[in-house]
Amino acid sequence: MAVIVEDGTGSNPLANSYGDETGLQTYADARGTVIAGDLSQLLIRAMDYAETLDYKGSKVQPGVQPLQHPRSGLVIDGYTVPSDSIAIEMITAQYVTALSIDAGLDPLATVEPAVKREKVDVLEVEYQDGASSSSYNPEINRAYSKLVTGSGGGNQISVVRA
Repeated sequence: MAVIVEDGTGSNPLANSYGDETGLQTYADARGTVIAGDLSQLLIRAMDYAETLDYKGSKVQPGVQPLQHPRSGLVIDGYTVPSDSIAIEMITAQYVTALSIDAGLDPLATVEPAVKREKVDVLEVEYQDGASSSSYNPEINRAYSKLVTGSGGGNQISVVRA
């Protein structure tokens, strides 16, 4: 599938990415990371994850735009992101997710319980309580932290002195 980059208008029903293959490769190269997978597929799979999150602000054109961004009312580090653009943090988060997927740490992978004990004869398997056998990449949460609700300073109040 071809990557069609969202241009900030929210009007292209075929848009399926915030970043492009060149940007992903440049991001990886700057970090000394070698990408084994197909860049387009990695970007699309990263978007599958990105679209599951609850973002700050509101869609600019609800019911029209196919993706969660562009957004109105999105404030990052005290600055309002223009509603006709995609925040660089969003593009970077997509790249971080794509590289994580390429490394075998897919945030949408099925999570199965970790095996605590296996017995071969008469087949017996015991699973760890509350543990999973899949690995997790905390870089993904950090990459999205300024974009999603419930992180990075939620529940703040303003104090006004008269």
